[in-house]
Amino acid sequence: MCANRSCGLGILLVAGLLIPVSCDRPEPSPPPSLDISELVIITPHGAMIREAFADGFRRWQEDNKLPGAITIRWIHKGTLDCQRHVYDRYAQYPESSQRRIGIDVFWGGGIAVHRDVTARGFALPVKLSAKALEGIPAELNGQPLYAPDGSWHGTALGGFGIVFNRSACQARGIPEPTTWADLANPAYAGWVAAADPVLSGSTTQCLVLIMLKHGWEEGWGIVTGLLANANGLLPSSSLISPIVSSGVAMAGLEPEFVARTTIAESPDRMDYINPPAATAITPDPVTVLVGTSALESATQFVEFLLSPQGQSLWALPSDVPGGPPGQPLYRYPIRPEIYQQYKDQLVVRGNPFTEQRDFRIDDRLERAYTILLPLLVDAACGANHVALQQAWQRARAQGGDSPRLAELLRPPFTLDEALEHAEACAHDPQQALTLQKQWAELFAERYHSGS
Repeated sequence: MCANRSCGLGILLVAGLLIPVSCDRPEPSPPPSLDISELVIITPHGAMIREAFADGFRRWQEDNKLPGAITIRWIHKGTLDCQRHVYDRYAQYPESSQRRIGIDVFWGGGIAVHRDVTARGFALPVKLSAKALEGIPAELNGQPLYAPDGSWHGTALGGFGIVFNRSACQARGIPEPTTWADLANPAYAGWVAAADPVLSGSTTQCLVLIMLKHGWEEGWGIVTGLLANANGLLPSSSLISPIVSSGVAMAGLEPEFVARTTIAESPDRMDYINPPAATAITPDPVTVLVGTSALESATQFVEFLLSPQGQSLWALPSDVPGGPPGQPLYRYPIRPEIYQQYKDQLVVRGNPFTEQRDFRIDDRLERAYTILLPLLVDAACGANHVALQQAWQRARAQGGDSPRLAELLRPPFTLDEALEHAEACAHDPQQALTLQKQWAELFAERYHSGS
């Protein structure tokens, strides 16, 4: 089990001094005061995204002739570490205090995380200009794209699926994956790459999609097989594509935009698939946090993210005006007009606003699985990973319909119990740790029985 639990971008302005050369001349006016404010943003977004949007925000301010200057100080962590960091900071303040935690904005990490931030009372609804939301639909395929009260706003759209190495699959005579269940196939034993959901929000999202598509019982069986086929869990999903590209693994769970970056570098051997009717295009939100001391700057940043100038950064190539300064970012804009304005220039495939998708997300189950799965996977595949692999190998040797295999794939409790556990874990961190320890003991006993 891997355990790996900020950087800053600033603008320095230097004013010159005017020194009079004669006492007959009037005293020069003092230089205007420099109105510089700091905006602290916590985010899982990588360096390319942070740099592109910091530069874009500065240019957007200049183009709109906004007074003052805003420096951005980034706090960069994995999605779930961002979430835990925010919660830990708020826990240090009583309800009656100003609750100023030193962080103004939480950007990125997925809709389930930002809904949970909102449910805990940490999101500050912001009032945007009418122009900021003009043209952005309220929902897409049943998924809200922003909160009606302004507590969070989607800033881009993203998919989650499977990145794979075509050449490696062909060389080993293994069919290319097309469904989530393929990654639990015995043919992929030792060839699956996955990140630790305790550290990776995108891996958690992939596992949640598996559970939503296949249901509690079948879904957990697929997750178990996938974990057994993985040679350990990585500390970040950003490591998956390089490992798959190198041939150390053949396939892995990956956000589409990360996979597309690697595919662009190795199109001859790398590919990506959204499992048919088993994944969703979801918003990646931004939330202004309660207690911010930079509300005006935070609101401006949200408006920039939603503006055509901000949206074009996600999907234009770097050599087109309006694109990012470095490599393309391969994210779907949340503004439909961007797809019409740039059409064939975009680096993303298709238009999620015109494509019909049958997959629908159950909000209640999504929230419960997002809370529960990191804890449950850690219990099943943390210290127990080698025992799981050994039990998986023995059960598979007995045949696909063996009672031993059925027992191995069975969830440790019912769906109703899972929902109860998720609520308990959400409200009591100590209870979550106690349950996780109990589950780890349960899985250890299961893996070693019959050995």
